[in-house]
Amino acid sequence: MAAVIEKVFGAFANIRIHIDGLRCSEKVLAYAERDEKRLQASKRLDILLPRMIARSNEGKWSSRSLIKEIKSNLRQLFTFSKKEKDAFETALKSKFPNVCRCKTEADLCIGIECTANADCYVVSGDSDLLVYQNVEKVLRPIPKRHHEFALYEKDDILDALDLPSATHLLLYGIISDNDYSKNVRNLGLSRNADIVAGITEASVPNMLKEYIKNASSAANVNEAIESSRFDNSLNVFYDLQQTKAKQQIDNNDFLGYHKQMTDAMKTRSQLRNQNQSLRGQFYVPKRAKPNHYRPVFSCKEAMLPPKHYD
Repeated sequence: MAAVIEKVFGAFANIRIHIDGLRCSEKVLAYAERDEKRLQASKRLDILLPRMIARSNEGKWSSRSLIKEIKSNLRQLFTFSKKEKDAFETALKSKFPNVCRCKTEADLCIGIECTANADCYVVSGDSDLLVYQNVEKVLRPIPKRHHEFALYEKDDILDALDLPSATHLLLYGIISDNDYSKNVRNLGLSRNADIVAGITEASVPNMLKEYIKNASSAANVNEAIESSRFDNSLNVFYDLQQTKAKQQIDNNDFLGYHKQMTDAMKTRSQLRNQNQSLRGQFYVPKRAKPNHYRPVFSCKEAMLPPKHYD
């Protein structure tokens, strides 16, 4: 990453790293979905890990598919708690002096900082960052391509979506499906882009009202119900505000499951070493000819293939 930044922005680029802070109340729906996925992952691990532990206690290897599924569910379960973020921040500060521990979400903190710094490039995998009004350029990793990045500029996005201004892109980000609000039912990205492009109001709040009116008519939904749908995303993307959520995340579940997996692997390794120390390295069958000894993997004569001598 450092090499990519130096190549794109120069050797003397002023790098500032942002770390997510506390959960925000505006993102409660996204957190609920993720917590549900973590719950399902923990239930699955309650089934898979006992299988691995049982096989390890017998000195047997677990299948590759079992290990793969355990690791997949562990990844789903993992999240940074405050303790891990503190350690991560300390490690980063030993290499980079300019590290920001954000109050809530890092993307909001970046959006605010770009407001004060016009010549600002953002390096992130979050596609929502270009929605912020003062974020003009985002260097984003290309999915499924290791260490490859693409530079996205706001003008190119406006051309691709056929939107008349950055304010329309801001509105488009607010009303599209994101971590803070869900889009109007039955309206996808293409249809929403067409509706947003035709809006003539100047200010974002008035543009949003016009969009809700037009979208409700297009999707045949109740305009009064839809009027409060985008309050959270408007609060974040336009007002640049987030409020701290009451409930914060803890990572103890992940650590407990991970310890079970590593303990099972250690048990299997110890039993394997014990079996190897008890097992004879060579077995010399009776009536064997000189210099014809051959190594075998068992010290039991019964496990050797039968051999006849004339």
